[in-house]
This record gives sequence, C-alpha cells and structure tokens, in this order.
Amino acid sequence: MEKEDEPVPRVVIITRDDECGFGFVAGSEKPVIVRYVKEEGPSENLLETGDEILEINGENVYKAAREKVISLVKSSGKTVTIKCCQPAPKNVSHFDLCTSQKAALKSVLSKGLFVAVKTKIARLLIENLHCFVCLFVCLFALLE
Repeated sequence: MEKEDEPVPRVVIITRDDECGFGFVAGSEKPVIVRYVKEEGPSENLLETGDEILEINGENVYKAAREKVISLVKSSGKTVTIKCCQPAPKNVSHFDLCTSQKAALKSVLSKGLFVAVKTKIARLLIENLHCFVCLFVCLFALLE
C-alpha cells in the first residue's frame, strides 16, 4: 500500500450568516477541531469535519484553547479567515485490534453490561477514528 500524501493546509474565508453564524461547531481538543459543518451553511464546502484549526485571521491558534478560538471567531465581524488542515493519517494497521482491546470487549459482553459495551465501542472508535474499517473489526470482535 502506498503512503498517503500529507494533508496540505488551506485558507478559507467564511461569511457570517445572520441566522446560523459561520455554520460550524468547534471541538475542545488541542488543536481545536471542526466537529460539525452545518449543511447549506456558510462553511459548507469550505471546512470539513475533522479539520484542525491552525489560524484565525492570521493568528496562530494551533495550541490555543477552544475558548480563545471561539472568541477570535466571534469578534471577526462579517467574515473570518481560517487556516485549517485535515490531520495527518496515522501509521497503524487498519485491521488489528490489540489483545487488550479484544479482551476488554469480550469481558464486557460476558458480564452483560450493554451500556458499558457502547462506551467501550465508542472509546475504541474514537481511538481508531482514522479508519472506518475499525468499525467492522469491532463488530466482528463482538460476535466472536
């Protein structure tokens, strides 16, 4: 399998909508990540879910707290300029769950703690979000 190209940062200019603002939701991670882009909103086709926000109006916010990023966006006026980038792909196998992850899933299932199963699966998916195939691996592990 060929190594994927590293993502390239891009600069987007978004115009504020009177009803839905700039039309995206930022997460609380560092760097701040775009969690949601409103369909048919001003950010659609400009920002993508998962984009890391690198700069707001030329100010580096790569290590800034969510509150700082939100403050800069809100104080932008009618337009905001955002430098963003999809995160670099992680170099891990798409098909391997480690032994401890499989054991945790089996342990939870054997105890019948279905709420815990959802929590464990959610944690596994978040840890392995880079790969949709992991969803299927988790499901097959549950069925073993």
